[in-house]
Amino acid sequence: MLKVVKLLIFVLALCALCAGCAGSPGSRPPPKDEPLWIGDVDQVYSRLRYMATVGYGPSRAVAEKEAFASMISVFGQTVRVDRQSIVGYQEALLQDTVASYIRDTEITSAIKTSAGLDTLIGAEIRDYWYDGRDTHYALAVMEKSKAAALYSDLVSVNREIIGNLTTMTDGEKYSLGGYVRFLLAAKVADGNRVFVNILSVLGGAAAPSSRELADAEQFRLEAQNIVHRIPVDVLVDNDSSGRIQGAFAAVIGKKGFLSGGQDSRYVLDVTLSFSPVELPDRQNKFVRYELAAKLLDRVTGNVLLPYTASGREGHLTVSEAENRAIRTLETEISDAWDAAFSAYLDSLVPQKN
Repeated sequence: MLKVVKLLIFVLALCALCAGCAGSPGSRPPPKDEPLWIGDVDQVYSRLRYMATVGYGPSRAVAEKEAFASMISVFGQTVRVDRQSIVGYQEALLQDTVASYIRDTEITSAIKTSAGLDTLIGAEIRDYWYDGRDTHYALAVMEKSKAAALYSDLVSVNREIIGNLTTMTDGEKYSLGGYVRFLLAAKVADGNRVFVNILSVLGGAAAPSSRELADAEQFRLEAQNIVHRIPVDVLVDNDSSGRIQGAFAAVIGKKGFLSGGQDSRYVLDVTLSFSPVELPDRQNKFVRYELAAKLLDRVTGNVLLPYTASGREGHLTVSEAENRAIRTLETEISDAWDAAFSAYLDSLVPQKN
């Protein structure tokens, strides 16, 4: 009997010890009650007032991404297919081109937030829960009336932007700036088509019909018509291999422009020079390279984009040192000059005062 009592005391002590360990600092607390929205989101967020979707996964980030993806799917195949159109519109806004027309800071903030979260404008993560084991849950919510007002305002502003971008003289139209403006107008028109589709699902605010919207493809066709009339002539002095000319032409072509054409309005005038560098006690031969490029407008005579690059390269022979210098310049042109040319093109788009 005594042995049984001792055994019972030992078991009770062991249970008390385990209970104490379970409640010790650093141990995982038991999960709280599962929120009602996980099992029945419509009971918490009425379909009459909200769009609400739940996502889950092995981490919070995955759960939120899945919740936003489910939100997009609610609006149907059209919006899913046209996600790239929204991305193009968001990129335009982040460059502050479109943002200058949108005075409502709440709208601007909503667009920028959606770009960062890769979701629809107006959607947000409203709640989150972890089951304490291996699954994270996230709740994405869009308030219908608020979102409808936001999209209605966006459609109206975008129509104003498109009108401003595409209204110009022939002299302005058949120029680098005209080309860039029509391409941007196409991006804004793409975004507007998606926004109208979203409005039709949200209800509440009256949306214009597709026949009332500007045609993005017509803007792209007009942009191509412009670019074929304004090729950029690339002239490079001291470029026997043609590699520097090819590097500039590749960047120009990537931006959508044609290169060549002696009678073109635009010319990229480039000079390249090499000079020996004497370094005592060095076996290698060194050369200094200098490149100066000017994008010129033959109509106005203005230098639109000046650019310079210089440096030093070495090798066993002068010719190999020059070859290294050319390789360095090819990289410089494809990176730094590309960025400078892109920044110049962005500056050609008018912003609202």
